Amino acid sequence: MRKIFLTAALAAMAAPIVAPVAAGAQPYRAYDRYDQGERYDRVDRGNFWRDAPNSTWDRISWIQQRIESGRADGSLSGREYWRSSSELRRIRQMAWRMRERDGGRLTPTDATYIQDRLDSLSRQVRWDRHD
Repeated sequence: MRKIFLTAALAAMAAPIVAPVAAGAQPYRAYDRYDQGERYDRVDRGNFWRDAPNSTWDRISWIQQRIESGRADGSLSGREYWRSSSELRRIRQMAWRMRERDGGRLTPTDATYIQDRLDSLSRQVRWDRHD
């Protein structure tokens, strides 16, 4: 009885350690999704921004145009339009403050932060327009 109890206790203690290792051993397979007839890979970030301009300020304008066209063609509801426009306004204000703080230029760290926020917003706009 004592052996069974000790074996069960050790097995219970090892389970939280073994399970994540076994789950992590599964092969990674990126899934494909199809949107408007084009193939997008989950890990392909270059495809996400393929039509977008490179500079921060041009990307802000580009996303603004996407938001406005979504509102005009009805693919964005009033709430989605307001939420996206508000987030873009916050990102734009943050970029201006960062630029003023650093002598008229965005530091590479600040630019990366702004680009990440723009990536997130752009994904949200895309999702909202296609749901």
